[in-house]
Amino acid sequence: MPASAFAQIFECVDSAGNIEFAQKCSPGTVKQREVVNAATTNSKGDNAQPQKSYKDEEAGFRQRQLEREQADANDAKARSAAEAAIKKCKDAQSRHVAVENARRLSGGIDPQTGERKFLNDDERAAATQKARNEVAKLCQ
Repeated sequence: MPASAFAQIFECVDSAGNIEFAQKCSPGTVKQREVVNAATTNSKGDNAQPQKSYKDEEAGFRQRQLEREQADANDAKARSAAEAAIKKCKDAQSRHVAVENARRLSGGIDPQTGERKFLNDDERAAATQKARNEVAKLCQ
């Protein structure tokens, strides 16, 4: 018998609750449900789907490939941004530790004398608070 010769198949339930699969339900069947219809099956028994042309399949493949590449690029951007944020946080933390632990903090060069200027206690407290704020901002 050819593989494409299919018929309708029904699930038949009799009054005792017994289930039987047949092409035609016997008399006394309480419930009947169509399981396979010959008009909707292909030679493999799966639901028949219309054949796509080679060009349609190729276009679909190219579209899926493009979407995959865009998703990969977005993932790489997100990873890069996350790594940059982690680096900024670690840099801020190390600056905070340096300000906290330094004996003397240089405030740059005095423009009038050309000598190195060191921070007094108030300026040092402000620099420490600024470093703490930067850590709080960058390390969430």
